[in-house]
Amino acid sequence: MTWHEGDRMHPARPCPGVPHAPGHGSTAGTGLTAFAWLAHLLRVDAFISPAGTGNMYVTSTSRIGYGLGRNRYFPAAFTKLDKRGIPWASLIVAFLLGLVFLLPFPSWHSLVTLVTLISVLLYCGAPLSMGAFRRRLPDVHRPYRMKGAEVLGPLAFMMANLLVYWAGFGSILQ
Repeated sequence: MTWHEGDRMHPARPCPGVPHAPGHGSTAGTGLTAFAWLAHLLRVDAFISPAGTGNMYVTSTSRIGYGLGRNRYFPAAFTKLDKRGIPWASLIVAFLLGLVFLLPFPSWHSLVTLVTLISVLLYCGAPLSMGAFRRRLPDVHRPYRMKGAEVLGPLAFMMANLLVYWAGFGSILQ
């Protein structure tokens, strides 16, 4: 991209009115070079963070398959463990199904949006569960009892649902 000032091109001054634009020429004195490490760190994190989340989902899903096999809802092959206790058949099926479910997403952004919305939807059930347990089992000992749960529970439920609403139902229905 070239920058113009009037009809003349100024390669030494890519941004008119800015003595040293970021990424062009010297950035000494602007403080922007101090953040170059942050850009690299964010790029590395953009890979590590989703990989960790994906690893967590695949391994937890393989344990669900293992449990379903133990309860005889899935074939017995899902109950086989190796010497370290890993259900490989369930792990491989969970990984392959995960790949199949990734295929319809046109972009990384749409995938992240859907995963975030599903996470928020899952959190919608927590305030409902808290209210149900408090009504059904009021005398059970709990190590932590949240004060103001009668107000904060429904408020948290409404806010979580508003987050899904504001994100747009198109994100969910893709």
